[in-house]
Amino acid sequence: MKELRKKLREELSQMPFDSLAYAQLDFNKKSFNTFEITPLGKEVYFDLASLTKPLTLSPYFLEKKREDDLYLLLNHRASLPSWARLGHDWKEQVLGYSIKESDTLYSDLSALRLMLEIEKKENKNLKDLCSSFYDKELLFWKDLDQNAVSVFTGFRKGHVISSQVHDDNAYTLNRFCSHAGLFGTIKGICKTLLNMDKTYDLLSKMKKTIADQEPHRFVLGFDTARDDKGLAGKGHSPLTFGHLGFTGTSFWIDPESKKGVVLLTNVTQNYWYNREGLNKLRRNLASIVWSA
Repeated sequence: MKELRKKLREELSQMPFDSLAYAQLDFNKKSFNTFEITPLGKEVYFDLASLTKPLTLSPYFLEKKREDDLYLLLNHRASLPSWARLGHDWKEQVLGYSIKESDTLYSDLSALRLMLEIEKKENKNLKDLCSSFYDKELLFWKDLDQNAVSVFTGFRKGHVISSQVHDDNAYTLNRFCSHAGLFGTIKGICKTLLNMDKTYDLLSKMKKTIADQEPHRFVLGFDTARDDKGLAGKGHSPLTFGHLGFTGTSFWIDPESKKGVVLLTNVTQNYWYNREGLNKLRRNLASIVWSA
C-alpha cells in the first residue's frame, strides 16, 4: 500500500482534482486497508453522490419481498426521464410520471419516485428506514458537524461547494433523499459496507440474485460488472456489483472472492466532463484488488 500510495500521489499531481481516498476490503476477515491523499488532512469527508442510491434504497429490497413497480423504479427500468430541473413542486412533478416497464435508463427521478413510494407505503421517512447500519462517519450532508472537513467539489453561484451536496436537485430539495446527499470518510463507507453485509447478508443475496436474474444492468439497485470491459477493472467474477458517483466516487464488491474496492475523489473540483484519468484509475485500482 505504501508503494501504491506513492505512485498515486505522483499520478494525482497530473489530475484535475486534488483529493483521493482508496480502500481494499476483505469481507471474509471483515477488515479493510485505506489511505488518503488530500491537502486537507486526515479523515476527510467526500460527497458520495449517487453511491447514495444503493445505500438508501437497496436495504428496503434486501429485506422486503419484491414488488413489480417498485422494483422497476429501483433498477431504472420504469421509463422515467434521467433528470429534470426540480423546484418547490418537485413531489408533484416526480409523482406525475407514469410507471411502465422499459429498457434500462439510469434515472435520478426514478430513485426519487421510489423514495416517495416507499415513504407512502411505510408511513416513515426514508432516513429512518435505511440508516440503521450506517457508520457514524456516513452522514446526510446537513448532519455534518461544523468541524467536519469536506473536499471541494465545484462552484455554486460563484461560491466553492464544500460540506454541501454538489447535486443541484438534492441541494434544492434540502432534505434527506435517495439519489444524492450522503457524505462519508473512506473509513466510514468501508465500515458501512461491512455493516450492510452483516445486517442484510448482502454478498450472498446479491450473488444469488445476479446469478438467477435476467441480464439487466441494475440488480437490487446496484450496478453490475459482468465482464472486464467496464470500470470495475479486470479479474473480477461476473457476479461483481457496486455503483458510481458523479463527483468521482465508486465501489465494487465481488461476492465470489469476497473482496471489495472503494475509490473516492473530487473529480468535479474544476469541471466534470473529463474523466479519462479517473476512469483509468478506477480500472487499475480495482484490478489490483481482484488479482491480490
